[in-house]
Amino acid sequence: FGRGKRYFAGMSRAADVLLGGWQVNGIATFAQGQFQTLALGSDWVLVGSFSKSILNRIGDQFAGRSSPDHYLNPAAFDFPKDAQGNRIRVVGNAGRNTIQQPGLNNWDMGLFKSFPITEHKSVQFRFNGYNWLNHPLWSFNGNNLNLSFDPNTLKPNNSTFGITENKQGQRIVELAVKFFF
Repeated sequence: FGRGKRYFAGMSRAADVLLGGWQVNGIATFAQGQFQTLALGSDWVLVGSFSKSILNRIGDQFAGRSSPDHYLNPAAFDFPKDAQGNRIRVVGNAGRNTIQQPGLNNWDMGLFKSFPITEHKSVQFRFNGYNWLNHPLWSFNGNNLNLSFDPNTLKPNNSTFGITENKQGQRIVELAVKFFF
């Protein structure tokens, strides 16, 4: 908008210097979270450290869910067991890539205006905001998906299991001046 533009073409020159010629741009990014495989914190099936010792899912993994404090329910997982309740060294039923991490919702926006000096030179004022709405981007660190069990009760004893502690993507605001020649 401003003089010579579609909107407010008839504004005064002084108003046009201040209000006319501004441009806006932006990028919105939306993505689902990555999938991960839950695994016991040790080589439970005794085939080597290169493998995943997958556990059994025995309940609703999302019961009581509230990000970031309790993204997964630790009581929903246990060692693989036989019909009598004895631990057995087999791969559990939780499956591969069954846990989806939190997704991404990010808005980057920019506002800028160029002031011509000569025919080939101009100064541009820019105001950019990255993650403008300041949405938290939660993610698991590597240890929060490994369960550790109390050897006597077989109950999870990892206090950070299922907690999304890592927050990335704080809002960043940038003010810049560019000289084009």
